[in-house]
Amino acid sequence: MPDYSGKKVLIMGYGLNKGGSGPQAARYLASKGADLTITDLRTADILAPTMGILDGFQVCWVLGHHDISDFQNADIVVKNPGVNKDSEFLKNVKQIETDLSLFLQEKQPNLIAVTGSKGKSSISSLIYHVLKQAGRRSHLGGNISVSPLTFVDDVENTDTVVLEISSWQSGDLLHLDLLKPKVSLITNLFNDHQNYYQNDMAAYALDKAAVCLEQTEDDWTVLNLDDEWMPFFREHTKAQIAYFSCSVLDKKYSCGAYLDKDDIVVLRKDGKEQRLKLNNDRMLPQNLMTAALVLYLYGLEISTIEEGIRTFKGIRHRLQPVLEKQGVRYYNDSGATIPIAAVASIQHFAPKAGKLHVIFGGSDKELDFVPMKDAFPLVASWHVFEGTALPKIQQIFQEYGQSYFGPFRNMEDIVASAAAQAQEGDIILMSPGCTSFGLFLNEFDRGNQFIEIVQKEN
Repeated sequence: MPDYSGKKVLIMGYGLNKGGSGPQAARYLASKGADLTITDLRTADILAPTMGILDGFQVCWVLGHHDISDFQNADIVVKNPGVNKDSEFLKNVKQIETDLSLFLQEKQPNLIAVTGSKGKSSISSLIYHVLKQAGRRSHLGGNISVSPLTFVDDVENTDTVVLEISSWQSGDLLHLDLLKPKVSLITNLFNDHQNYYQNDMAAYALDKAAVCLEQTEDDWTVLNLDDEWMPFFREHTKAQIAYFSCSVLDKKYSCGAYLDKDDIVVLRKDGKEQRLKLNNDRMLPQNLMTAALVLYLYGLEISTIEEGIRTFKGIRHRLQPVLEKQGVRYYNDSGATIPIAAVASIQHFAPKAGKLHVIFGGSDKELDFVPMKDAFPLVASWHVFEGTALPKIQQIFQEYGQSYFGPFRNMEDIVASAAAQAQEGDIILMSPGCTSFGLFLNEFDRGNQFIEIVQKEN
């Protein structure tokens, strides 16, 4: 295990989440005796809620700006996942780490790694839930807003750690010989984060592939047969491959899973099939299927997986039921931050509603909004946030003859607009299909504001 005592360590990007990579890396390194400096473009007034975690430690704060001399003098720089690897400040730095690399240098438990453009938070959470229900010593962390450094002291090498990993996080681990999951899952690859990757989908895909690059033939890689990038990922793993599909899986694929109707998954291993019932409306069927396949490959019995799925209550900000008011049901899907994720949620809810009223829009990530056309016949009214994505939204809506209410600059007005159009038996779904920056701190703040407004005066 590395010795950080007396090392000059710089944390680049602290953040507002106490369990996030910045505060937890800082706490971890300070406890190891590092000479710690923290730099963030945000000011102390903004970061005050998370700065208290370091009370009692000697820390130098450089806030509101970055000073290049701090980087030049540091032995180690620990960067926030959202900081681009090509940042001018990171040039000529002696050693770059992340909270995940710090964790994996200290502990090498049994890993299940989940990545992909969408679905990874829900799937990771369900996998963790089923493992805990089955009595397995397990931990959940990563991109799900919980750094694994929060539980590093509690992890034994026989434990299972489920890591939800973003492309930024996995890209930071490329070729470090640290990320070696027993089972890796790549849910899908959609046009996302292209503002970060400068419209280079291959670079985005390569960062995702880091979850399987260092696996061995004793491990499993789980791939989406319906995804056009599947062949790319297949070429980047040495592990055994299991495939999943929303349609029938060809018999030539000896291991995998497919959906048989909306409530049955067929799990296949070594050519033998077992059927599993999906008894949960809190997640999309394809996400339930992929989680079940990962758990099956990991060695859990069908009955255990089925019971775990039945008792899973979903996660906050993803298809989350908020309440029913005057016969109208409200759902928070703030985690849908790309158009195709919003389309999937709309398709999930449309058959369940008298009419569907959708809150949409926000900030653009250089994404394609054409997929929205598949949702237009299913939505009774659209209510749109102001934001950098608005010109693209207006263009696609105009092209397909869709009208909308807005744009709105705050949550209270947009919820009121949707409520004015809804009648008993309808559903109001906030599934923005965009990032939250501009009007909100992040997608969690957006979801929390939606919940607060909906519950007000109830």
